[in-house]
Amino acid sequence: MKDTNLERLKSSRMNFIKRFLIFLFLLAVILLYIPGTYKKKLPDYKLDDIPQTSLISEIEFAVTKTDEEIRKEKENKKNEIPPYYRFDKTAIENALSNLNNLVDKIDSFTKKRNQKVFADSLNEIKSNFKEADFKLINRDNLENIKKQVKSILEENYIIDSEKDIEGYQEIFVSRKGDFWEKIMANNLLFLNNLEIGVRSMQLNEEFKGLLPSITAYVTKHPTLKADSQKRNNVIEENLSKIGSIKYYVRKNEIILEANKVIKNNDFQKYTAYRNIRSGSESKFSLRSRAIKFCSYALLIMSLILLSSYVLKIVSLEEYKNNRFVLLLAVLLALTVFITGLVRHKYPVIGVYFIPVSLFTMVVSMLKNNRIAVVLGFVSSIIVGLITENNINWVIISFANSMAGIYSVKYLKNRLSVYKSIIIIFIVCSVISSAIVLIDDPVITEKIFSIKKYNLITDGLLIIGGHALLSCLLTIGFLPLLESLFGLTTEITLYEYLDLNRHLLKQMSIQAKGTFNHSLIVADLAESAAVQIGANPVLVRAGAYYHDIGKTKEPIYFIENQHENNPHDLLPPQKSARIIIGHIANGLDIADDYNIPKAIKDIIIQHHGTTLTNSFYQKALKMQTNVVNVEDFRYAGPRPQTKEAALVFLADQIETAIRNTEQQNMVKIEKIVTSIINTNIENMELNESGLTLLDIDIIEKAFIKCLSEIYAL
Repeated sequence: MKDTNLERLKSSRMNFIKRFLIFLFLLAVILLYIPGTYKKKLPDYKLDDIPQTSLISEIEFAVTKTDEEIRKEKENKKNEIPPYYRFDKTAIENALSNLNNLVDKIDSFTKKRNQKVFADSLNEIKSNFKEADFKLINRDNLENIKKQVKSILEENYIIDSEKDIEGYQEIFVSRKGDFWEKIMANNLLFLNNLEIGVRSMQLNEEFKGLLPSITAYVTKHPTLKADSQKRNNVIEENLSKIGSIKYYVRKNEIILEANKVIKNNDFQKYTAYRNIRSGSESKFSLRSRAIKFCSYALLIMSLILLSSYVLKIVSLEEYKNNRFVLLLAVLLALTVFITGLVRHKYPVIGVYFIPVSLFTMVVSMLKNNRIAVVLGFVSSIIVGLITENNINWVIISFANSMAGIYSVKYLKNRLSVYKSIIIIFIVCSVISSAIVLIDDPVITEKIFSIKKYNLITDGLLIIGGHALLSCLLTIGFLPLLESLFGLTTEITLYEYLDLNRHLLKQMSIQAKGTFNHSLIVADLAESAAVQIGANPVLVRAGAYYHDIGKTKEPIYFIENQHENNPHDLLPPQKSARIIIGHIANGLDIADDYNIPKAIKDIIIQHHGTTLTNSFYQKALKMQTNVVNVEDFRYAGPRPQTKEAALVFLADQIETAIRNTEQQNMVKIEKIVTSIINTNIENMELNESGLTLLDIDIIEKAFIKCLSEIYAL
């Protein structure tokens, strides 16, 4: 007893050490690839260098302007400020005064036109007007003309010439105080060609010909005066807003792109980033990195422990399997390694190089979907940590993993792989397209630019390649993983369901009764497996092969006997050995034909530790010697899984029903209930993982299936 306890203690300690080493391995790998947990030395790049990998910013930082850039920006800002003008009413008053003087002169010169000097002056004035228009300039029309000229000058803005506003599309004008109105340059009039400007207006019909010429004649000054003080103040105000920061580089933004020549702008970003990284106040200081490292370590340890607990809930059997736990750790480590590698080299499309769908497909096929979902969820979180919360990568990674798990249902054999490829391709394409559509337009243009990552061509090709490789590599790796970890996938099981396989064909010829019995057991067990969530493929495969040991001596088994029973001539102990021996014979045959371990487990467990009761009772009746009950008991073990328990029960029930005369529903229900209750009482099902609810469902499923088989 002490030796047994010591062995258990040693085994427990060794198991703990293995688990702890796996834990440390995974923790170290993840921390190694999380940005910012340790300081990485930046390469010493220069202008026109070509980096081999992309450099991605791990923080947000500012790129500052050079002195020359600031000087040029100030110069450009000065030139951008338009002229400022104030409206000058005195120009209108002077124009109207000039108009009065003109009329006075015309009147005076007309009266004295007999004198040559006045006549010449009058002719000089006349030369500025057409004959018909000149006649309108008189005392009677003076007020009307003054009114029209005043309206023109007040409703329009006049400056000296076009040169004053050359290069500007607009100006600012103030009629009163500090209220400024924006005026388009093409709406201004110019003093040096005022007549042409006025002629283009809608004018009073009576003075239409006169107004352009007389307005130009009497207007000697522009109605707008430049306010250089105001413009200088605006310039100073705008120049004061010019900062030293050129732009900000966001976290996770590409600083230097792989295989692209470093130009001036890229080099400025790189130089600023390098200076910040080397600065004493940088976020990369030793204290900051230490805090970040400890925080991430705590987060990752919590994540690993939580995942272990979830695995324990989902599948206690696999939680105890160190080899399988190591497989999960290796898959997560590969996810970490590949993510860390591609996030720099392929910062945009690298998410499709992370084989999360491949890994979840492998786990789903090796074990079950629930464990695969846990792996997919944890892998997506790890991808987020390594890419510093890149939500797009997290979403795509999780979608890929779920698509891989869903697509496994179509991998019934190696020829149906194309269905899985299509499913993964469609899911990845839809998710990626949705992310592009809802993302920021600037980022979208950068990520899926026509030049490098065209969504329609390159993007879909990459997604298609991801789907193709995930499925093909899953199929390719399965035999290796099955061999290394002693696991069996549904693809392999489906291949063993082929009734044309040599072993089943041989059974159908050498032991027809056993073969037919196995088919009915398969139908029974599978009908219940579907109802309780067990693996129906494994159940059917186990049922097909559970009695292959009977092919060595088929005549000794009742289903293969026609008239004579050879056991009538044998002592019960020998008969029991022959019957019990079909388990060992079955294992030998299974080894010869490389039958998967999952099926061999069912072969071993399908009789549990039950008795060959008929021979035991026969021995008791003979009473020739002391009867040892263990000579008539199967060695076991009892069923260790739901699948083995289903074959165990179906085997007994089918045998009992077959040996019953005149089957009817009452007899069937009684036999099913009796056999199940007997095995519960004998604790044969205690290690199978079946619940009382499962057993109730199994009983109903068996009765329904048997009623259909016997058409009752």
